[in-house]
Amino acid sequence: MEEDRRGDQTFDGPQPYNYEPKRWERRQGNGLGDRGRNDGQRREVELWSLNNAWRIGQNSWCSCGHCEAMPSAEESMCCRELEAYWSLVQQLVPFSNLSCLTQHPGFDACCLNPFSLQVAYLAFRQEYGPLQASRPE
Repeated sequence: MEEDRRGDQTFDGPQPYNYEPKRWERRQGNGLGDRGRNDGQRREVELWSLNNAWRIGQNSWCSCGHCEAMPSAEESMCCRELEAYWSLVQQLVPFSNLSCLTQHPGFDACCLNPFSLQVAYLAFRQEYGPLQASRPE
């Protein structure tokens, strides 16, 4: 039989749950544990929202031509303003004439397909825990 030594304990043979991920503890409050937004990030978003309240209910801030007026400043952002999103469009050399993230060939399959969204949500829940209800504004 094979022996495995870990710390002060000696294990003989296969160990149950040996290849399962370790459980991480969640903090009270937002339910996201250490991976959630900290107070500094939350304040930064709130400050940005206050400074950009003029965006609410209009779409003059849109650079791609496909944005709609949104009910909050936080939602009033164009795909071209977010480098992480716009870089996905720029990586498509053959389709370089795209003006919006919604024109990306993978957008429908990844962002609009209910089955893809369900898998993404379940992966999110497994990693971060259930979504918390947003606070009323």
